[in-house]
Amino acid sequence: MVRRVLDSHCVRLDGKPAVASTVQRKRATFYNALGYAVELELIDSNPVDRVQWTAPEVAQSIDRRVVASPAQVAALLEAVKSLGKRANKVTAFFGCLYYAGMRPSEAADLRRDDCDLSGRCLDCGNDFDDLAAVKPSRSCDHHKIEYRWGRLVLAGTSPRAGSH
Repeated sequence: MVRRVLDSHCVRLDGKPAVASTVQRKRATFYNALGYAVELELIDSNPVDRVQWTAPEVAQSIDRRVVASPAQVAALLEAVKSLGKRANKVTAFFGCLYYAGMRPSEAADLRRDDCDLSGRCLDCGNDFDDLAAVKPSRSCDHHKIEYRWGRLVLAGTSPRAGSH
């Protein structure tokens, strides 16, 4: 009976596999409830201790139907740019979520000093170590930039709970 209960923790109500953290939480709750029954002397010992059971590993696969493709993300970010004054911040925010795999609180706390961004101007061929410091010169406006790999230092996060 204990083994059946533990196995049932691995399945959601819709029949799909449960997340590993959910299985651990449910097992801990079950174990503690039986421990309380031992404390109240309703049973002699915790039956979970007598069962050798490990939670099955959950396959770590990504459902491609719910993840945007690079072309879709590029189109979405282009659409976001048309929002007006806040478009640059919103575009950078969602770009960090997708391309850098950041959590929303990490992207919200990212500051310019945390970014090492380099690139090369395709018009004049100049290399830049810090693209934020690039100013137009007399000979080139530096509009066509070839971006290179950069580094984002995640010094902290700003998690906020909404009123909703």
